[in-house]
This record gives sequence, structure tokens and C-alpha cells, in this order.
Amino acid sequence: MIKWFKQYGAIGRNAFVVTLGSPFSLILLLSMLAFQALLACLPFFSFGEQLRLIRDQSLALCLMGGCLACALGAGMVLAEDIRRGAAPVVLSRPIGSFCFIAGTWSGLLGSVLVIHLTASVGCLWLTQITASEFHLDVPQLSQFVGVLLVVLVGMGLKHYFFGGSFVWQTNVALSLGFLVVFLANAFHLTGPLADTAAHPVDWKTAQGCLTVFFALVTFSSIMTFLAVLADVGLLLGLAVVVFFGGLLAEYVIRSLAAAPWLTTVLRSLVPNWQLFWVNDRLAEGLAVSPAYLLHSALHAFLYAAAVLIMATLAFQSRELESRV
Repeated sequence: MIKWFKQYGAIGRNAFVVTLGSPFSLILLLSMLAFQALLACLPFFSFGEQLRLIRDQSLALCLMGGCLACALGAGMVLAEDIRRGAAPVVLSRPIGSFCFIAGTWSGLLGSVLVIHLTASVGCLWLTQITASEFHLDVPQLSQFVGVLLVVLVGMGLKHYFFGGSFVWQTNVALSLGFLVVFLANAFHLTGPLADTAAHPVDWKTAQGCLTVFFALVTFSSIMTFLAVLADVGLLLGLAVVVFFGGLLAEYVIRSLAAAPWLTTVLRSLVPNWQLFWVNDRLAEGLAVSPAYLLHSALHAFLYAAAVLIMATLAFQSRELESRV
């Protein structure tokens, strides 16, 4: 058992570094942060609903960016390995198929978590920057952009003088930098504002960020399963189908007007992102209950476990066919 966990950890670490070390992951993260800063600066007529608009747009950006990271990450660490023949080399050692699939998925999910955590901190920060209906919190917005520039310059100098992996370390540094500065300002430890309480953070948005992560847990497991069966090009096409299918699933299920038990079964089997979208409830001023968060977490991870078992069976079948 200890050996299995060591193998699982080694495969997970490798998948994490490969996925987060891709230049695409850094470009994606920088694009998400830049777009969030742009959202804060865009003028719009909100009629007192600026928080809801910012939260809607930011959470939608977190979901789309996370799904894109899942799809391309699964293509890099699984579909490409199978196509190049690297996966059979790994399995030629005493490593089980489920250990390989589960470790690869865990590394992929870990890299997506880093990207999603940074985007979620940016989302929470935006609720503070745009808290006023009439003006932006310019000092906070300056810090938002400043942290981004300082981390990039600092990691560039670090890479120039000391070497090392620039991309994945920069991704992690961005996540930590945003988190530390945001929390310091949110809890009045630092910051240029004399009265930070006038610009509070909407902490309820963190519940929406958490449920979006549960949706990414489900999506990443589906991408892992599809990466076993398809190459990168087809995988990206299937990712688009799964993403938009999950957006329409709730509407289709309700349109069927089926029996309650069948509706429950369909909601359990079909990817459905509406189950993880709580912004409508937050917009009404209602909190998300811990029971709902727990139910969402159990649904996401149990769904992922079932899909990973299916991915393992498909991988074993593919390996047998290739040997025959």
C-alpha cells in the first residue's frame, strides 16, 4: 500500500509540473487576471446591481478558463503520452493502470486548482474594488495590477540569475502573491486605504468559487476519460460538446417532465453545471448552506471516482488491443 501511494504521488507530481509548466497555463492565467482587471474598469449601467454583474462575469470566467485548462492539460499529460507510447513504458514497471490514471488526474486537478485559486482570489478582490456604485477603488485596483507586475518581474529575474523552471513556478508565485496581498488588505493588515471597511469584500462570492471548483472536478475527470479514447484534436472538440451540454443539461432534464426518480437519476449521471452555479441564490442575498456545499462536493468527487474507474477500464482495454 505504501508503495502504491509513492507511485501515485510520483505520477501526480509529474502531471502537475507538466501541466502547470506549459506556457499555455501561464498565458491562460494572465489572460484571466487581465480580463478581470478590465471588467473592473468597464463602465456600465448597473442600477445598484454592480456586484451581481461582476460576480456573474468573474465566476463564468473561472468556469470557462478552468474547463479550458482541464481539456488542454488532459491532452498534454494523457492523450499525448498514449500517442507517443510513453504510457506503456510507465506501465511496463510494476505500476497499476488505476494508479496511473488516478495519479495523472490528481496532478491535472492540482494544476487546475492553482489556476482556479488565483482566479477566485481575483474574483473576490473585484468585489472589493467595485463595491461602490459610483467609483472604483483605485488604490486596490493598482495593487491588483501591481502584484501581477511585481511577480512577473521578480520571477523573470529569479529565472535569469538562478535558472529553474519559469512557467510553473511563476504560476504558483502568482497564486501565492495574490492570496497574501488580498488577505492582508481584506483583514486591514496593510493597504493604502484609511477606511477599508467602506469597501468590504463580498465573502459570499467564495461559496460560488468553491462550487465552481467542484464543477471543475467533474469536468477534469470526464476529460481524463476522453483523453484515453481520443487524440488531442478530437479531445478539444469533445470538451466543447461536454461544456455546452452541461450548460443545457438542466433545461433538457426539466423539459422531459419525467418521473421524479428519473429526473434524479439523470441529474446524477449527466454532467450538469447548473448544479454548481449558486450565483442566482447569492444575488438574492441568500447564503449557500453547508449541507448544499457538502452535497456538491460528494457529488463531484463520487462522480469523478466513477468516471476514473471507467477510464481505467478503457485504458486497460486499449492496452490489450494494442498488444494484440
